[in-house]
Amino acid sequence: TLISNRATSPNSNAMIDTAAHLMDAYWTLNQTGGTGFIYDIRLKYKPFQMGNIPSETDIKFANRMSLGLSSWWFNNSTMSFIDTLNNTFGMNSLFDATSYTGTTDIATPLPVKLTNLRAVRVNTNALLNWTTASERNASQFMVERSMDRTRFEVAGSVRAIGNSSVSNSYQFTDVNISRVAMGKTIYYRLRIVDADGKFEYSPIVAVSFEERTKPTVNVYPNPFNSNVSIHVTANMDAKSIITIVDLYGKTVAEMAREVVNGDNMISLDSLQHLAPGVYFVKVNAGGSEMVTKLIKE
Repeated sequence: TLISNRATSPNSNAMIDTAAHLMDAYWTLNQTGGTGFIYDIRLKYKPFQMGNIPSETDIKFANRMSLGLSSWWFNNSTMSFIDTLNNTFGMNSLFDATSYTGTTDIATPLPVKLTNLRAVRVNTNALLNWTTASERNASQFMVERSMDRTRFEVAGSVRAIGNSSVSNSYQFTDVNISRVAMGKTIYYRLRIVDADGKFEYSPIVAVSFEERTKPTVNVYPNPFNSNVSIHVTANMDAKSIITIVDLYGKTVAEMAREVVNGDNMISLDSLQHLAPGVYFVKVNAGGSEMVTKLIKE
């Protein structure tokens, strides 16, 4: 622990230790042989280990090198990796045996205070929306995408307001990206660049382009005498409304049933009173309406 045991978190060297906030956890890496290691590291954290870091999006990488630096120090925020979807953070191209924790970079304030980042699927596109609470010397937002949350490429950019102490909203559309996604999930992040060329990364957000099951409805036996079963394939958990109508559009029976994503079997044993003839079964589930013909003998 760090916050709860200051003995393990020396904070006496102001020239080195810029950690205004620290996690309540640290990790130590020990080499067992060899020299000249260069490595990438990802650390898995849990919410109760946040210590006095204000929020997950504020996590930056900090370490305490084994060769002479005894204090925790803010390493380099532009190289920090933070994935709030999977609760991991870290950095690439490290060397030496050392201990690690999470901190903030209060000594070097961010050019942008990001308060919201959201990505949603809109037909074949991915729509990103984000909001800033303040901006200081900001230049642009580079929108980056990835298929594996590791290797990112630039999808486009949006110019920043620059300097502002009020809330500002932005959006970016990745057009027809579903053709690239091929039914998979695409991950996005923002590279927030200031006027001096320095940059910070936002948390990662995801957009799923998995093909949804097409809702269907079937009934059997068909024709039927008294009892009938309705087979509904739904693409989400939802409350469904089942309506039986005659050829004139008059509702002769109606009921509500809960359905789950996938296959559902609903038995109806209250249709004996129907006169012989042709009817239609309508199932409305999650905004999708399915219709099939039903014949009473």
